[in-house]
Amino acid sequence: MGARLPDRAGLTPGAARPRCRAAGHFGGLTPRGRVEQRARAVAGGAPIERDGYFLQPTTLDQVSDGVRVVDEKQFGPVLPLISFRDEEGAIARANNTEYGLSASVWSADVEHAMTVAARIDAGQVSINGHAEAVFPHLPFAGHQQSGVGVENGPWGSYGFTETQVVAGPPRQHN
Repeated sequence: MGARLPDRAGLTPGAARPRCRAAGHFGGLTPRGRVEQRARAVAGGAPIERDGYFLQPTTLDQVSDGVRVVDEKQFGPVLPLISFRDEEGAIARANNTEYGLSASVWSADVEHAMTVAARIDAGQVSINGHAEAVFPHLPFAGHQQSGVGVENGPWGSYGFTETQVVAGPPRQHN
């Protein structure tokens, strides 16, 4: 959360309240939305009163597939906690989405976590962290509906280039 930009910039931090309310954004995080979706905020969950539209970092439990905060990209400081019975079920749930920007695998066994990470359909999978590899020299790309193309590194440059081959007889050098 940064400081408010000068009004002449025409920008404010966070999203505009009228737009968010009209579009129903964050609706599942309001007390009424949580009750309707049976989610429980175990940390955070309240708006931060200031310019813009900010929400406290929030952890939700009692959520499952089929709930907006789980099924849709929310790009907010919200972590829905979903229980699973076994590893195969967890991997299946992680891949049962139309999105795939980033994911994380948490485990005391890093080697096993690497094996699990390789099975997750996301552009970036971090071990015991989240978004740990967002650096200018590494490719950044989402899978499925989470983006087209690649940013960063030489891979990101390829999308802005057109390759041309000029073939002909050998050139004479003077």
